[in-house]
Amino acid sequence: MVDKAAFIMPVKLSGDELELRLFRASVDSIKRQTDPDWIIIMVDDFSDNQAVYDTIDEMKAELKSKLHVIYSDKNYGSGTARNKGVKYANAIGAPFILFNDSDDISDPRRLELVRKAFEEDDTVNVVYTSFDVIDENDNIVPAEKINMSVQEIIDGHKVDVVEGD
Repeated sequence: MVDKAAFIMPVKLSGDELELRLFRASVDSIKRQTDPDWIIIMVDDFSDNQAVYDTIDEMKAELKSKLHVIYSDKNYGSGTARNKGVKYANAIGAPFILFNDSDDISDPRRLELVRKAFEEDDTVNVVYTSFDVIDENDNIVPAEKINMSVQEIIDGHKVDVVEGD
């Protein structure tokens, strides 16, 4: 039996039209996974706009049991939201965790390839990958136009490959 994979998604949105479009695109990218054994655990970290809640309600109606939503009573921050999602995943028996921010677009084979890494080597406990920065039109942003702190992370992935214990 394949363990259910939980995409943990912290959500703290203002309701801006572009932000909501990216949020929908993020969820759509999870829906397109080639490995169908996934759920989304969305932790709303006190978004304070009705358009956000309406969008989440639309997603719940479409995804049904594949979407679990936790609503926070105040803004705790994305780290706490992720931790709440992990705790919930553990409670419902979904031990395979992937993090996906509300504006991240996952490659359709993301879950398939990550799961494969775990299956091929039983010493693997964590898989971390790099990323591309894309604009609102899904075009890759040139390195010289990326925020310096984000570019440092991307450059670090090219040099500091972490492997082993």
